[in-house]
Amino acid sequence: MNFIAAVGVGLLGWLLSDDRRDPTSLYNVSKEAFHNFKQSRVLASTGFDSSLSYAPLWRDDLNLPSFQYTPISDPREIRLIKVTCEGNDRHFRSDFVHVNVDTPSHAYVAISYTWDDPQPVSTIPCGSSQHLHLTQSVSNILQNLLEPGETILLWIDALCIDQKNVSERESQVGLMRDIYRNAVQVAIMLGEPIEETATAMDFMVPLRAAMENIQQRGQLLSLERVVSETGVDYPSAQWTALRRFLQHRWFTRIWVVQEYAVGSDPIFIGPNRAVKSSDLVAVLELLTRNALFLLVGAEHTRPNQGHRSPAGFVDFPYVEFVRELTQKGLKQGKLIPSLEFLLPMFRTRDATDKRDKIIALLGIAEDGDDEALRPNYRIPVEDVYLQFAGHLLSRADTTYMLHHAGIGDTRALSTLPSWVPDWSTVYRFGIYGTPSAYMEYRTGTYTLPRITYQNGSKTIKLSGIVVDSIDVISRVSQFAAFSGSMKDDEIHLYAEQILPWVKDTQGALLTLSTISDRGAWKSVPYPATNQTLYDAYCETLIGNKTLFDPRVVDSTKLCRLFEKWMTILPRHLQRDSTLDYEELKDVEHFDKIFTQATAEKRFFTTRSGLIGLSSPGIQPKDLVVAFAGGAAPFIIRKNNANNRYILVKEAYIHGLMKGRGVDMDNLTEIELE
Repeated sequence: MNFIAAVGVGLLGWLLSDDRRDPTSLYNVSKEAFHNFKQSRVLASTGFDSSLSYAPLWRDDLNLPSFQYTPISDPREIRLIKVTCEGNDRHFRSDFVHVNVDTPSHAYVAISYTWDDPQPVSTIPCGSSQHLHLTQSVSNILQNLLEPGETILLWIDALCIDQKNVSERESQVGLMRDIYRNAVQVAIMLGEPIEETATAMDFMVPLRAAMENIQQRGQLLSLERVVSETGVDYPSAQWTALRRFLQHRWFTRIWVVQEYAVGSDPIFIGPNRAVKSSDLVAVLELLTRNALFLLVGAEHTRPNQGHRSPAGFVDFPYVEFVRELTQKGLKQGKLIPSLEFLLPMFRTRDATDKRDKIIALLGIAEDGDDEALRPNYRIPVEDVYLQFAGHLLSRADTTYMLHHAGIGDTRALSTLPSWVPDWSTVYRFGIYGTPSAYMEYRTGTYTLPRITYQNGSKTIKLSGIVVDSIDVISRVSQFAAFSGSMKDDEIHLYAEQILPWVKDTQGALLTLSTISDRGAWKSVPYPATNQTLYDAYCETLIGNKTLFDPRVVDSTKLCRLFEKWMTILPRHLQRDSTLDYEELKDVEHFDKIFTQATAEKRFFTTRSGLIGLSSPGIQPKDLVVAFAGGAAPFIIRKNNANNRYILVKEAYIHGLMKGRGVDMDNLTEIELE
């Protein structure tokens, strides 16, 4: 788990309650919670009105004209939708109510959900003579919340914002923080009601209570004790349902981060069920802290992919961490997380409109109210990313944003300047210039960035120094980390993919001029550190992350682990070999750090005899540069046509990560395009 996740999970502990509960009596809690939600948030209707139109949600008369919205007249005005259900055959109607978001005259529930298919599937009457077209997602929400004789006031973005009015959309997006903050409650709707969702929600509270009871007795949490305490076997329908619950698309969307972070008393709503978000947080925190995360790990999907944990399990601790920071900031009158901090944290989140990868986070960022960062849906996504990158880099006291940029990895937006991160793509692998790296790596030797940027320009100037150039590169590493849950065929494939890459890296080492014969590389000195080339090589393979594992404390022990690992792997190349899972597990901790450092990377040597790791896009003769304020070195490529440079990617270069041999007193201005 990386630094941000570790901090986030650490902050979750206080959410665990101290009450001692019998889990066997708690399987109806989710039903009771839904009943309580309905009691407090749903109103009795005034009865069927024969002068008004009603319609069932299954009616799909899509030939009716689209609803014509009454324009919003005040910058702080929003629409609420009042929905009523009448009759045993469940007919619906709706009306809009305009209120001030700061002092709403009606109590309302703000809905957090996923849009899914944007095509309308049904219509309901709205006002005196118009009709609203509903998507399947919105139809499911109304169907799940209302019974005959009930009325509720909601804020649902798909209905309460005129999505065809770009100006209104920009204005209302700027109010999202206050819309969700001032709602009486935020209801998280998980789509079409299905039995499996109900099973997961029924299981969540008893599972939390069981794990807390075990801990309160002073016992360690284990699978056996959890099974005994809950009375639920593993595997079982309940555990499968919980895993599928955490795979819901809600956990992958960018907008829900803000909705959850600022919202009042978030609650998950399912089929006649409700679960407090604090119960889910506690379950995930307990499973993580006690190494029981495989209980909700996803099934294997293809060879060597290993277990991919559900998005809700991986990402939700981040969201909860940001919620804690946001709620604290709102109480103090100043938001805490910066956009520079939030963007990389939620890069894996998806958005229908890729501009929202940034815009959706503005409402919870301390710099989100900056006039230069106002939502703008009138310009292309490339211009949005350029605008934000230039603004953030020119004001930052680190080069953190730059570590997420570069052409060395896959980019969807080909016209984007190389120094601008392409947030529309998901970069799944390790970043050397993370916030934690700024405590461990310091290529820029504790200097501050010197950046010159003119608003709207596609180039940016940074002070730095070219220290070397790339000589020989290896093939790209393409393998997953070993897991004790791998099947035999997966372990064979794992060995088949890793060994050629490792041998390729050693072949690159043998091209160094300092090596006179094949056996000398284990004793020849490494130029940038007081160690042998072999020790430097072992540390490079894990990005020198020895601090991440107490069992790997120095290069000597590390190299012994590496040698043992390289002895074990060849024995697993033969598909008919007998697999020894215990000896594989003995080096699993080394392999985990190794994979984090090298995934989708090339190994390379430099002309001065240094070694390192960087992205697939590097080439021989690319330049190594240290920028002022940078945590890690960068690889750049000169454009001889205009003497500017293209940013390829950040790099790990052994010996440069602490600034050794980098003269930051002789900087030059380097212009990136």
